Amino acid sequence: MAVSRIKWIDCVRAVAMIMIICTHTYTSPYVGSLLFTVNVPIFFVLSGYLTKQKSIKQTVIKGVTNLVIPYLFTAFLMFMLSLVPSWGHVKGFQDNPYWYNYLLAGLYGIGEPTKQSIFPHFLMPSIGAIWFLIAMYFGNIMFQICLKYVGCDRSLPSTIILLCYGLVASLLGIYISKYVHLPWSLNSALISQFFYVIGYLIRKYNFVEIEIRNIVVCTVALLFCLWAAKYGPFLTSIGFAPRPIINILGATAGSYSLMFIFKLIDLKIQIPLLPKLGHLSMITLCVHIIGLNIFSDVAIVSGKLISQGISPSSVGILMDTYRVLICWIATLILYKSSFARRIFAIR
Repeated sequence: MAVSRIKWIDCVRAVAMIMIICTHTYTSPYVGSLLFTVNVPIFFVLSGYLTKQKSIKQTVIKGVTNLVIPYLFTAFLMFMLSLVPSWGHVKGFQDNPYWYNYLLAGLYGIGEPTKQSIFPHFLMPSIGAIWFLIAMYFGNIMFQICLKYVGCDRSLPSTIILLCYGLVASLLGIYISKYVHLPWSLNSALISQFFYVIGYLIRKYNFVEIEIRNIVVCTVALLFCLWAAKYGPFLTSIGFAPRPIINILGATAGSYSLMFIFKLIDLKIQIPLLPKLGHLSMITLCVHIIGLNIFSDVAIVSGKLISQGISPSSVGILMDTYRVLICWIATLILYKSSFARRIFAIR
């Protein structure tokens, strides 16, 4: 049976994916901070919004199909492609000084290289943006455990307990990140919990319905997000938050604003192709990180543009556009493959 898609949610996913790609290419400091504030948290908020209470066993098994297998497949593909330069310099590929880098990176599963791993005398390489998939896998499990014991009604005590749980878990994840980055992005899975809670409560309390109350809330939330971004980027992958409470609330506010705005747009305008690209955002994420980590096209193209006297800001905008278009074209091509649809659990 075909799964019914919610178009405005897929549009939000597509826009969030654009934000992720742009933060990995070029942005001005403030714009980069603003994009980092929302680009990953929004996926956790949407996951919380769509969450229904189920058994832990169901969550574990479904997560393996939907998240772990795409993660492992992409990590393995990166590892194999990273070996190509070891046969000799190959034009278009980035040099990889250590053949085992992506093997270790895939097994450890963190978003940035660090010595703050459980092996402190070794620089642990990063797997890149697909850390998000493994973090969401464990984040889903954590949130379902919370719902099992707290309940999922709209009572005030349950709501307060959920909010306290989410905030404490997120702050704990940020605190632990100062000292150690746990394997499989468990720090980030902890940080995600407040966003799961917020997404869950947005749905419970109908905060995306088009009402005067919600228009006012969205306006205030958007302004707060714009203000919070001035304190610096909130890097969920490494648990970096210059002002933890402000950064968490700013990410929450920005995510909610994006959801409400696209729910409003969905009632007025049909945006072609964007919902489909949002539906395929996992493929886009994996294509993007393979291109970013393995191939050197961005460096080659940007170098040629700079040599032509084009300003760095203009080069940044052109490269952002280039990466988004390349990733989307590759995504739509891969979507035609039944193998790719099975690997990425596209229905």
